Amino acid sequence: MAQSGVHAYISILLKNNKFFKKKWIFPSFLLGSIIPDIDYFFSKLHTIIFIPKPLELLNKTFAHSIFTIIFIYLLLLIFYEIKKNENYIHIANGMIFGMLFHLFIDIFLWYDRVDVFWPLPLDSIHIWKNIHIPHIIKIIILTFEFIFFRIFAYFSIQVILNHPGKNRFFIKQLSIWMKVELYFTIIFILSSYLVNYYFLYIIFFIGYIPSIIMMIYTIYMIWDSLDNYKKFIPDLIDDTINERSNLININ
Repeated sequence: MAQSGVHAYISILLKNNKFFKKKWIFPSFLLGSIIPDIDYFFSKLHTIIFIPKPLELLNKTFAHSIFTIIFIYLLLLIFYEIKKNENYIHIANGMIFGMLFHLFIDIFLWYDRVDVFWPLPLDSIHIWKNIHIPHIIKIIILTFEFIFFRIFAYFSIQVILNHPGKNRFFIKQLSIWMKVELYFTIIFILSSYLVNYYFLYIIFFIGYIPSIIMMIYTIYMIWDSLDNYKKFIPDLIDDTINERSNLININ
């Protein structure tokens, strides 16, 4: 819930786990760790525009439901049966483990309720409900989202440099994204001193939605680079920089 940047960052830290050795597992896991937050779009959209009756059902944390995760997994398995390509079962496993990981993190780190059993009429899980969290703490948590988005953009650039493939052109867009996230951070911090909490949440929403869309789009664009990503070795980086400098001098 509104912690896509945090989920992505934690997923990146897990990259060297043996689970991610198989093809397409890591980018799928990374995507799965973010996808549940699409319900944030529906749950907060009503603060800006009118939501039609058919979409009111989605005005909950529906993507955080264990039943939604199972449904998505079954769809992916059907797709695998149609394609008969082992890589698609890797996508299914990676995405589902990513979504379950997202759910686990939200239960313990998010200060609001999580509708794990939606659409059943069962109580949400909310371990923080009896704990008063000051508004300043909530504002800090939301501010760090934009910072984590910026970190993800930087990470994506490193991934492309590590394994360029056909993605070299995308570095420019990622650099622009980094600057945009910096502006979002500054605007949000300034707004926290100027407007009440309700309007501050709308401002956050306006910056957060395009950010999560850009994050999902980035994963799609650099999928191959993510799949082949290995952590940089300092000496290798230095050699690469020197080699590029020499090429520039020769030209």
